[in-house]
Amino acid sequence: MMPKKAEVKISPDKMTAFMSFQFDEADSEEINIGSLERILSDNDVRFGIDKEALLQAFSLIKEKKDFSNLVVAKGERAKDGENAYIKYHFAKDKNKVTPKELEDGKIDFYNISLIENVVMGQLLLEKIPPTPGLPGKTVTGEVVYGRDGNGAKMPAGKNLFVSEDGLKAFAGADGHVKVTGGTVSIETVYTVNGDVDFSTGNIDYLGNVVIKGNIREGFKVVSEGTVEVYGTVEGGIMQAGGDIIIKKGIRGLGKSRITAKGDIYSMFIENAYVESEKDVIVGEAIMHSVVNSGSGIFVSGRKGLIVGGLARAEKSIVCKNVGSSLATKTQLEVGINPKLLLEYRRVDEELKITSENLDKTRKALNILGALKQKLGTLPTDKLMMEAKLISTQEELMNSFEILSVEHKDLEEKMEGLKDGYIEVLGSIKGGVEVTIGKYKRHFSDEYYKSRISVVDAEIEVSPAVG
Repeated sequence: MMPKKAEVKISPDKMTAFMSFQFDEADSEEINIGSLERILSDNDVRFGIDKEALLQAFSLIKEKKDFSNLVVAKGERAKDGENAYIKYHFAKDKNKVTPKELEDGKIDFYNISLIENVVMGQLLLEKIPPTPGLPGKTVTGEVVYGRDGNGAKMPAGKNLFVSEDGLKAFAGADGHVKVTGGTVSIETVYTVNGDVDFSTGNIDYLGNVVIKGNIREGFKVVSEGTVEVYGTVEGGIMQAGGDIIIKKGIRGLGKSRITAKGDIYSMFIENAYVESEKDVIVGEAIMHSVVNSGSGIFVSGRKGLIVGGLARAEKSIVCKNVGSSLATKTQLEVGINPKLLLEYRRVDEELKITSENLDKTRKALNILGALKQKLGTLPTDKLMMEAKLISTQEELMNSFEILSVEHKDLEEKMEGLKDGYIEVLGSIKGGVEVTIGKYKRHFSDEYYKSRISVVDAEIEVSPAVG
């Protein structure tokens, strides 16, 4: 028989039950595990009872040791649900300037990637839904409930479309991502409010680009759409899938390369390479540059001048003045598609090299053939050489055949391009060389208000009709 005095306390949140025990000589009731469980039940402790804690209490009682606030039961806490959140499928911090370190340790300030290009249909935002709260239970057996997670608003703005279930947002147009006040939009025009320089890095954009300043030396602008430059291109590089409009002009410094699938407009072109699949329209002058047009080159304004370099157009060149009083070499070519001409020259060069290599291979095989006839058989190293030369000859013959067909096809296409003309509304100075189709003429004398075209297989000069 053991005297005892037991007490049970429950925490205010009803998540923990404590037992204390004190001997009382006047009480002789026998204690066992069952009686400890009844004590808990009599004190409303019905859940989360710790069997090991009861065994510990029973052991202490047997040793006649008092104890206090022994944890004998724990409730199961409710769990709050997770809040919904937005998963971004693009770099949100693209507007931060982050120059890259190159392999040699130098820092690349040209390609700092400020633009996040996207294409129509690209997944940009994904809402991860909230999760429900999970219920718990107190030591007294009461159910407690966790809070459900909060929802989240899909931050889809202009040019984004949201899926029917509201969980995904996609780009509704080609362009670049813009995040304003947490809202994600797609802009189809990329605007640079100053110069393209170290503050912006190179521009590579899927849509239209507007540059309100200049393009500085060494920097590049690439666009799938139209590029408009309010200032000048100063040794910069441009490439556009549409038109290029340069309001003040191109000062190429011998470094600028401007190419467009659409028209190119510029106030002037100086010391640059310019190539357009359509028209090149210039406000004042083309000076010491290479200009290729898949259609026409038009130079107007007060001077309307082409001097130095090469101007090449498939259909026509129209200007006011060509050349200079210093007889500066100035080449004008029409009646030839620039791309077609360059491709023809490439194939022509490859055909010549292939023909030369084929001739060398055949001569080497002839030498081995003569040696074989003399010796009756060839040494092992010469046999290996012969086998390699035979294989090379077959490859070269195949290449020669393919290039010959391509060469003939390009020749026929170029033969059909002979209706181009040049119209000069002012003067043509000495030093000007004109090519129309396959015909060529050098001008040593000065001509005025002239139309230059091919008549009866010759380049002739007639009065301008403009």
